[in-house]
Amino acid sequence: MQGFDGHDFLQRLKGKSIMFVGDSLSRNQWQSLTCMLYTALPSIKYNVSRVGDVSTFTFTDFDVKVMLDRSVYLVDVVRESNGRILKLDSIEGGKLWKGVDMLIFNTWHWWNRRGATQPLVQLLFF
Repeated sequence: MQGFDGHDFLQRLKGKSIMFVGDSLSRNQWQSLTCMLYTALPSIKYNVSRVGDVSTFTFTDFDVKVMLDRSVYLVDVVRESNGRILKLDSIEGGKLWKGVDMLIFNTWHWWNRRGATQPLVQLLFF
């Protein structure tokens, strides 16, 4: 297997955007990719920004954006009088994903939690 070629990767994605969407597993993948790219091209110009839950690492020489949207469940979680409600049929946060060239989703980490480690109170279907 050939080694990772960061320059070739960025050249192929020139002018494009990649977004990892999900929990800490997605964050780890985002960090890994940005570190691999920076390590491959240590003198490359870049910007790092964060707006709300979206972190963006932009490789300015190639106009490539590698983004992370921290969205534990992908669907909406709202606070109501009886606690936090997971709305399985609502993805308002998905508006952030429009226009992104490549989306990578990951959320399984939280779906198997039960009891005190489960960070939601109930599911709400419409």
